[in-house]
Amino acid sequence: MKQLIAKIKARKILSIMTIITIISLILGTLFISILSKDNKELITSNVIDFFAAIKSNNLNYNQILVKSLTNNLLLNIIIWLLGISIIGIPIVIILLFIKSFILSFTFTSIIYTYKYKGIISAIIYVIPHIINLLLSFVLIYYSITFSKSLFNYLFKKKECNRKELVNRYLKLLIISTFLFIISSIIETYIIPILIRLF
Repeated sequence: MKQLIAKIKARKILSIMTIITIISLILGTLFISILSKDNKELITSNVIDFFAAIKSNNLNYNQILVKSLTNNLLLNIIIWLLGISIIGIPIVIILLFIKSFILSFTFTSIIYTYKYKGIISAIIYVIPHIINLLLSFVLIYYSITFSKSLFNYLFKKKECNRKELVNRYLKLLIISTFLFIISSIIETYIIPILIRLF
């Protein structure tokens, strides 16, 4: 019975996270339609300049890698630490919303700039962002789960295998850090090559 209740609760968390992600993706897609003409022109200009730099291979790869690693690893650590804080659940949900919103807005901005000709480039460009979103989704799920387990142990006096719980959460940090590094390498070196090919 306890296992059944645990599964239902787990699915509830996943369901809420999935709904938030879908809503955020939809809003990110629609957001460009409500922007002013000046903002749309600014976005178009930035997208054109960025893809022109990729096509001409005029990129500072070291700078891009450092920026990508900083953003990914900082997000990774923040989400992980918020799981320990107990009160971090609303914050990680907001982070999931923002991450999903940015992904869909980025994709839409490329399509808006290049129309149907930009579909392939947009898909290629967002590949590492999709990877990051999936990693963040998993990390946030376990962050919430860990936070709830910690809360139950400290305030509701529910027993749990603390050592196993902490070890599993530490392993998650190590694995997610490694995967975020791989994602940053793909974003920096592989994606520009693929975009130039298409």
